[in-house]
Amino acid sequence: MIGKLDAAGLMPCTKNSDLYRMRITESEGVMQIIRKKEKEEGRQFGTSVIFDLEGMSMSQLDMAAIKVITTMLAQLQEFFPDVIRKIFVINVPTFIQMLWTLISPCLAKQTQEKIKILGSDWKKVLKESIGEEVLFEHWGGTRKAETEFGNVRMGGKIPPELKYDPANDIPNDKLTKLSVSSRSVSFVPITLEGHEPGRKIYWWWRLAANDIEFCVLRAAEGKENVAEDVNDYVVHPKFKLQTEYVPEEGEAPAEEPGVYKFVFDNSQSRLRAKNVRYFIKVRRG
Repeated sequence: MIGKLDAAGLMPCTKNSDLYRMRITESEGVMQIIRKKEKEEGRQFGTSVIFDLEGMSMSQLDMAAIKVITTMLAQLQEFFPDVIRKIFVINVPTFIQMLWTLISPCLAKQTQEKIKILGSDWKKVLKESIGEEVLFEHWGGTRKAETEFGNVRMGGKIPPELKYDPANDIPNDKLTKLSVSSRSVSFVPITLEGHEPGRKIYWWWRLAANDIEFCVLRAAEGKENVAEDVNDYVVHPKFKLQTEYVPEEGEAPAEEPGVYKFVFDNSQSRLRAKNVRYFIKVRRG
């Protein structure tokens, strides 16, 4: 129920990367079900997604949230290219249809082709495309549950006390500045010597504006001086992230020796340089 999602309230409460992890984890769970079904029946399966915008108003629009959602869709399509067969969008307000004309060019062509905005006959289309036995009653189906919504999360207003407090930011005097030019990639190398059980590496960073792709890699032999190489070990996967409300921070095991590369990828930006303030610390167990 996207229409009841408190997007403006959600963004100041959680890291972008946590939202990505949640959706990837859920998608991988779905993939396990699909793989089992395919093995049993000897044919390929996929999923259909329904975005219900019932109750959505202009006051709920948050450009940061919209950017995260569209980026997430593109990333899920990249991770699970053959799984999402169709995305149905129902109960679409007029202003969203206008907004779609602006957003759709930002999506990959393959993703655009899978999105279908339905009109007033959406229940009929869903029954024909998905099957009424799969749909809960609220969406015109016959699937029984304790409520007409079944086990679908319905959203709601997020309590203000869950918002991130900028007072918890790492002080400026402990941060290092990094400017990443447009169409370029920069990285911060951290060299660790010897195998050390329990050793971890912690990072924290903020971007002044917009978004940037970020990942952490352990360099393959001979690739210590390049930002990324296909043979690098992935410590933290690459996500396109915003930090307008909540900074990005994380920790990962770093027991193995080598050069750990904190990569900030601005290659998709044609005009804007990105200014990052970061803090990296090695923690020993």
